Amino acid sequence: MHDGTWHEAADLYDALTVTPFEPEARAGLRRALEAASAEHQARGELAAVREIQARLGMHGWADLAATALAAAAALAAAGRHTEAIAELEQALSMTTENEPRRALHERVAAIAMAQPDPGLADRHLAVALELTSVEHEAAHVARLEVRRAVAAALSEDLSSLSTHLRSAFDAWGQAGASDPAASMREELLLALRDNVAPAMAAALDALVTPMLKTFLLESREPSPAARSRRL
Repeated sequence: MHDGTWHEAADLYDALTVTPFEPEARAGLRRALEAASAEHQARGELAAVREIQARLGMHGWADLAATALAAAAALAAAGRHTEAIAELEQALSMTTENEPRRALHERVAAIAMAQPDPGLADRHLAVALELTSVEHEAAHVARLEVRRAVAAALSEDLSSLSTHLRSAFDAWGQAGASDPAASMREELLLALRDNVAPAMAAALDALVTPMLKTFLLESREPSPAARSRRL
């Protein structure tokens, strides 16, 4: 369904919200508006996105953070990355709740990484990590650490690269991954695909593979306490 049809569907559902079919109509209206917004975002059509997000906001379905994320997506799709980051940072200055703040920081990082501006990306990823509970969201912590590792690689900071990969490996283990190394490598390949040119991605993958083997071997070694009990 193209965006014109989504707009028509939204108008139809909107008209039905004053009928006995209101609950179903409101659900359909929200789906239609969100789908239309997503299509305009992908095409970089900022004015249309702002108009639809305003309609979503009128119904309480889009807050400041969600609207900024949508607008930033349209700006980024249009190649206006600096404006996209400014949009997100303005929303950050007006947002206090942790969950939307984390989403905004992560989106700034993603756009910055594509510039590439790995320093800016890492600063926002570091804040996103502070807003993430390793106890309850270990898998998300692992994903953020992998992205910090990519930022470190783009900055040619091999020490930080190793540190963040190690943290990601440990977080995947805490998340209950049966094979933390495989989980981390899969996430790393996704991050490289999204943020790094293919030639550099291949070089980084080759650099990271022996690190993963080392982490895996170290994780299988008995702890000092276990070794002392054997003695």
